[in-house]
Amino acid sequence: MKYLLLGLGLGLLSTAIYANEKSICGETDDRALSLESEVGRSSNSIGLIGCTATLISDNCAISAGHCVGVLTKVSFNVPESVDKIPQSSDPRDVYELDKPTLVWADNGEGDDWAVFKLKENSITNKLPGVVQGHLDVELSNSRIKGQTIRITGFGSDKADPIRNF
Repeated sequence: MKYLLLGLGLGLLSTAIYANEKSICGETDDRALSLESEVGRSSNSIGLIGCTATLISDNCAISAGHCVGVLTKVSFNVPESVDKIPQSSDPRDVYELDKPTLVWADNGEGDDWAVFKLKENSITNKLPGVVQGHLDVELSNSRIKGQTIRITGFGSDKADPIRNF
């Protein structure tokens, strides 16, 4: 069973989110392509691509609070970019934000989060978590030094044109 660890993980992530030069951790770029169907790419109505959204139930997702400007829809099973240009998902893998459900904070390091629901897909009439799956949330306060965490998302990769967003 896959789990998403909240609490300590969000605190660690917030430092990277607010860095002036957002980049990988460490000196070696060891990022790898991911096929995590529960993780999607958000965008807004004019096509600006922004942040990562992770499904935590059949219709509930989480992201960063500073991403609300690009939380109009979430696309899953995102194809590789072509010449650094992000490509669109199949319309059956795109879900609109249920705007009244959006709750968020963008108050700086340690308080940058968003929780929201996604609507059924307009073609399949299915909720995203039913089709894509979702990660179970572990609400643990464990602080184990040296524990490895994995971050999955849609970042910018200027060096590799197929991995950009």
